[in-house]
Amino acid sequence: MQLRSPMINAHDSSLFCPVSIPDSLSGQRKEQSDPRPPPPRADWQSPVYAIIAINVLVHLALLAAQSLSSAPTGVTALSLSLHLHPKSFHWWQVLTSGLVHTDWAHLAETSFHTYLWGRLVEQKRGAIGVLVTYVASLCGANVIAWLTLSAKAGKATVASPATWLGLFAVGIFWPRINRKPLELLCLTPLVLMSAVERFRSLAPIILFNGWQMGHLVHPMGALVTASLLEGTFCLLDAARAWLAYIEEQKRKKAREDGRSR
Repeated sequence: MQLRSPMINAHDSSLFCPVSIPDSLSGQRKEQSDPRPPPPRADWQSPVYAIIAINVLVHLALLAAQSLSSAPTGVTALSLSLHLHPKSFHWWQVLTSGLVHTDWAHLAETSFHTYLWGRLVEQKRGAIGVLVTYVASLCGANVIAWLTLSAKAGKATVASPATWLGLFAVGIFWPRINRKPLELLCLTPLVLMSAVERFRSLAPIILFNGWQMGHLVHPMGALVTASLLEGTFCLLDAARAWLAYIEEQKRKKAREDGRSR
């Protein structure tokens, strides 16, 4: 008697449906299927797009006010009041200096880096992590710059590159420094040069052994703040993992005590 192997039809949809297998403990049948990832966050729900939109709106508002106003000097004073100015410092300049840009190319560069690194932070730290990293990097860079350059700088500065530099540190630099060092070796010089170049006008303010160092104040402030923030995130992750482990051990012990009774 010759046995024939059953022919499998490639178009049979039953082969691709979830397989039902009996549960060895309860005798019931369970449906086994691959878990699906949660649906992605809509664009309008992402803080990254909101940050980019705010930057674009502020830039458009300043351009519109400058073109419609009959007093350009007043508009210039309004625009400069949003920059970080050591000689006419106001507390809101710590935040607003990250929302103003010198030209369209500067705005496009900020939007690109904010989107690229901000989405990575959002995937790992969530929306709150993006906002905290953005604001903390901006404030850290401005506070250090104000303490360092306030006595020497006589010009208003824009600190928007410090924001996406902090997002870069939290989103990709520290998380991948051990796993993908070659990738960081290619990306880090480009990102640093892009950020440092925007502060080139501050270079002559600080001299160290004949080297101009003023343009490094904002980037270093942003990187130090973002590094401290990433360390805080890691400590919080470790604390949550430890609490989850303790809770799991309590549940395991409770199940063992229930079985022993």
